[in-house]
Formats: sequence, structure tokens, C-alpha cells
Amino acid sequence: MENITKEKWYNITNEHIVKAIEEFENSPNKYHAARNTFLIYKGNKYPAKTIRGLAYKIANNETLGSDQYSGGMETVKFFERYGFPVEHAGNSITEKKKSEVKAQRKKLNVVSQKNALQKLLQQKFGIIETERKYAWLKTPDPDNPPQEYKDIIKALVEYRDQGGFLKSGLHPSCDFVFEDHKLMFEYDEYQHFSQARKIALENYPETIHVYFSKNDWIGQCTKIQAKDNFPIDRDERRAYFDSVRDIEAYKHGYTLIRIKHGDFDWEDTHASAYLDTLLSKTYGQKYGDQTHFTEVNTVLPEEEKEKATVDQGIKIGLVSMILNSTDTSSIDDHAKIFLDVVNTYENLDIIVFPGHTLLKDQLALVEKEMKNKHSLILFEVWNDFFNGEKRHKGYYFKDGILHDKDIIQIFVTSSEINRHKDLMKPFLHELKDKRIIEYKGMSICWLICGEINVLRNIQKNNNEVTFRFPEDADLARAFQEIYDKTDIFIDPTHTIMGNQGKLARRREFLSQNKTFCSVSNADTLTDQKLSEKSIQYLYKNGKPINGRLLESSNRFLLRQYNV
Repeated sequence: MENITKEKWYNITNEHIVKAIEEFENSPNKYHAARNTFLIYKGNKYPAKTIRGLAYKIANNETLGSDQYSGGMETVKFFERYGFPVEHAGNSITEKKKSEVKAQRKKLNVVSQKNALQKLLQQKFGIIETERKYAWLKTPDPDNPPQEYKDIIKALVEYRDQGGFLKSGLHPSCDFVFEDHKLMFEYDEYQHFSQARKIALENYPETIHVYFSKNDWIGQCTKIQAKDNFPIDRDERRAYFDSVRDIEAYKHGYTLIRIKHGDFDWEDTHASAYLDTLLSKTYGQKYGDQTHFTEVNTVLPEEEKEKATVDQGIKIGLVSMILNSTDTSSIDDHAKIFLDVVNTYENLDIIVFPGHTLLKDQLALVEKEMKNKHSLILFEVWNDFFNGEKRHKGYYFKDGILHDKDIIQIFVTSSEINRHKDLMKPFLHELKDKRIIEYKGMSICWLICGEINVLRNIQKNNNEVTFRFPEDADLARAFQEIYDKTDIFIDPTHTIMGNQGKLARRREFLSQNKTFCSVSNADTLTDQKLSEKSIQYLYKNGKPINGRLLESSNRFLLRQYNV
């Protein structure tokens, strides 16, 4: 098999495998029956090699012939690494793996594991602080706690009628901190998985986002049921401190990743690859290109591994709407659509609307009725004012708060920027100062419609993409700094743009080791439809990603993309 095909197997995720099973079940096509290798999913058997091939097609948008990859034990090993049980020649592979996992887990020593993890983190991030404390990371006043703590405190006190753990101004320390990245790691040992911790987690408010699977942690608390009664309220105290770490870290813009002791052997030779996998799922795209999940020798039990978070990572919602680009009244219902989407789909991390989202007089209503305090929401007002003239202005909600930074479109077409090179300097300045939004440890850079013409295609070189003015060293350097800093480029457009061939190459360029997304309105003036393929795009690592339709009507559609 060619190396490029081998590399593409690494693009497959658990979600692609589940989608492959669904496609197999719903397809009218007849597939070859399996002879002796079956994938087991929800009690049903599926032809393992066929599902593997369908997963490849979904992940890479291309089809392999059955002679281009092997079935049998090669396919067995493929699914094992993703945590899916397989039956081969009448034997269940899963049971064997469970016993191996159990035996290996008993050998893991907490001290040596934490030392190995610390060493690996130092290699990856450099300067590390251990047992770090912050002035802002402290237990609140129990007599007047912030809203997000009230249910947690009430439930913990009612658990065993213990309230001695409620002391204000105590500063829990953090295991490992990387201040430059605003990144924390907590290594949770056996004693953290108690009934008290389960109760606390079940009472976390929806407004607090955590970077670990809360459901898995709750499940482990039920399974382990750790008890530490010296002093008598030790479990409640530990659970409360963990809650304070999670809540205050999120409120202050830190990414706190929790690692459960025993889920992986950090002295294993594949530890670096496993850490990359963990980071790509919880910390965005900064490490996604290093992740080869299929090489990871995880000791997570098979049944838990199967659960392990199809939905982790960043969830991006792209919203397309109908309008007439010459008639402002065509968006009279956009405020209602906007509020229905953002207040219904609070689980989305980022929601991007196309240009011409709202009218100026709809903005006050939207701000008043906004309930979503989780998502980063980016949109445009059609008829706002900037320096005394009507302009399109970009706004965003972050933590439920409306931000107006006077974001305006600098140029529209390639010919405009070619004729007015002097626009490039203020444009790059605007990108750097106004349009790079820090969110969940990532930098999101906002282009507006035709500003993708900051790039150009060299037609004679197979449409190779470069910065528009590479001969100007100062401008090129300024753009490169923005490009290097950015994790996600967004480019909401007003209506569907032309020359999709050139644009496709630019999308590929802006998504190298990053994510790029674009979303447009369908313009009734030119008979555009919401069903058109070019209404939305999301590229990751240079490749287009398919979204999942969440909602559609004759006025709008919403798709979710997991990156």
C-alpha cells in the first residue's frame, strides 16, 4: 500500500466508524458478506472490512478498492485500537484485551506515572510549574457564593450533613501549569472518584465548560466509590476543591485538562502520541497534525474506550440564511432565527453566521434575549454606522457578553486590493488588533467575505496560493505572524462567491495544520438555494470536512462540524 494511503488511515476517528455503520445500515447497495471477521456494535455484527472501508471513505472523501487494504487480522487490529470489539474466526478479541488491560493497570505506580507525565509535558511545552497557586483561584464566600457554586454547595452539604469544608479564601494548587499557554493539567488519583465528587459534577452549571468527559468522571465515581473519612469531611473537601479548580480556570480563560490515573501508562513508548491525541481532542487544533491515534497503546478498558467521546473537540455551527442582497426587509425574520439557533444550541462552541445577519434595530432585541453564555457567536449587522457612514460591522458574543470593536470590511475584490495596496497595511493591523479572538486556548481570526483576497493564486503554478504581496517583506512578515498565530480562520460571506476552484486552493492554504470555515447566505436575487454545496465549507488540515445537519427550513439551515 502506498505511504499516502497509510497516512490517510490516521484521519479516521471513532465518529467516522459510527457513521460508516449507519451508512451500511441505510444503504441500498449490496456488500460482500464477511467470512470470519465481524465488528460488534450495540450487540449487532457487521462485516469488519466493509465498515473499515466505508470509514476511510467518510474520513477522506475517497473510496478504496477492496484489494487496496486487507481484512483478517489487519482489520482486527485496526478496530481494536479504536476500542471496538471484534470477532475473528469465532473468537472474541475483546475479552482477551480486557484481561490484558486489567493485569497491566495493577502495575502502574502513581509517583512514577506522575513523574513520567511531567517529563513528557516539559518536553512538549518547555517551562512547567508544579503545585501552582493563583490569587484568583480560591474558594468563594459560602454565605454569598457566585451563582455557579450554589447548587454544588447545597448538594454537597446535604450529602452527609457536613459543612465544615466550606471555608472562604482557600487556594487549591494545580498539578502542572503552562502559563504561556494558559494550560493546566490535573492528575486525578483513586481518591478523587468519590460519591461527593459525583454529586458535585452532577450539579455543575451548563455555563461552565470542562475539558474532560464529565459523564466518564461521574461513571468512574459510581464504579470506584472512593472513601476518605479522615478528617470526616475529606471527600466533600476534595470534591469542592476540584470544583473550584474547574470553575475558576474556565472563568479566567484557562484550559484545565484532567487525566485519570490508570487510563494510560505514561511510561509507555507511545506516551507522546497518546498525549497528542488527548490534546487534539480537548485543546483544539494546535496538535492535531501530530495525532496518530491508531499507534497508541492505551490501557483504557475496551468498553470505556468505545464510549470515549465522539463529541470531544471543538463543535462549530455554521448557519446559512435566505435574503435578497438589495432588500434589507428580506431579513426581517433573521433576529428570530438568530435567537432560536443560539439559545437552542448552547452545546456548540462556536456559531458563525453569514454576512448581512441582522439589521441595526434588531441588535438591542438580540442582546436582551441572549441566553447562551457558552458559545462564541460571530455575526454582522447590515446597516450600522462607522465614522458617520453606514457600513457592515462585525459583532460577537463571548460568555454571553456583546462585543463591538468597530470591525468593518476593508476591501472586497482582488482588483480593489491590487489597485489600492495601501489598504493592506490597515487591514493587517485590523486583523491583529480587532479580529483575533482568543477562545478556549485557541486564536480565531475573522476574515470578512472578499478579504480572502489577502491571498492570490498563481495560475501558471497550478493555482499555487501565496500572500498577495510577497515582494513586500514588511507586509508579508506581518501576515505570516497572523497566520502562524491562528488556529481557526473564519470567513463568513454575504452571498456565495464565484471561482470555486481558486477558492478551494485558498481554503486548503488557510487550513494547513489549522481549521478554516466559510458560510454564506443564499441570495434570492440570483436564485441561489440553501441546498447549494458552496453555501458552507469547513476545511481541516487541508481537507474538506462534512458537517451534520442539525436543523433546516425554507429560511435557514444549521450544520455542526466537529474539529
